[in-house]
Amino acid sequence: MRRLQHDHRARDLARRGLAATSPAWRGVQHSRDLREDRLDEIRSASYTRSFDMPTPPPTDAELNVLKVLWRSGPSTVRKVHEELYRNTEVGYTTTLKLLQNMFAKGLVKRNDEQRQHVYAPAVSERRTLDRLVRRWVDNTFAGSTTALAMRALDLKRVTRQELSSLKALIARLEERERGRG
Repeated sequence: MRRLQHDHRARDLARRGLAATSPAWRGVQHSRDLREDRLDEIRSASYTRSFDMPTPPPTDAELNVLKVLWRSGPSTVRKVHEELYRNTEVGYTTTLKLLQNMFAKGLVKRNDEQRQHVYAPAVSERRTLDRLVRRWVDNTFAGSTTALAMRALDLKRVTRQELSSLKALIARLEERERGRG
């Protein structure tokens, strides 16, 4: 929007025959220079991740890597690769590229002080899983957590211990609601 305003202003000045050296024209040029400088900052920042942007949700493959890192802690590419793809045709370089992409997205941190890069999760397990489940509930079950719970309970047999945990959760939720009301 702003760019359009500046472009219209520049055309208007040119129509009125103002020279490119006039103060008004220089103001338009200065605005364009500032805009280009800002774009350059954004372009360079996208490579260094020096500004805060929301971290995109992980893909299935990225989530598998994060699970390894959450369980094992900081790990080398080799360790992640062996844990995920031990008996498969997936190559080491695929795992390396996956971790590099995750680093660029802000999903993992990288310690490159050693000869081998060591990767660690940059996102918490709870927040990541909560965000994925919330998104899934909204997109798949029209925002109904009840529909999700009922579907999950219908699909798989529930053990006595799981049933006991569910009852305790329901009791806590009911207690919380009574406290609000």
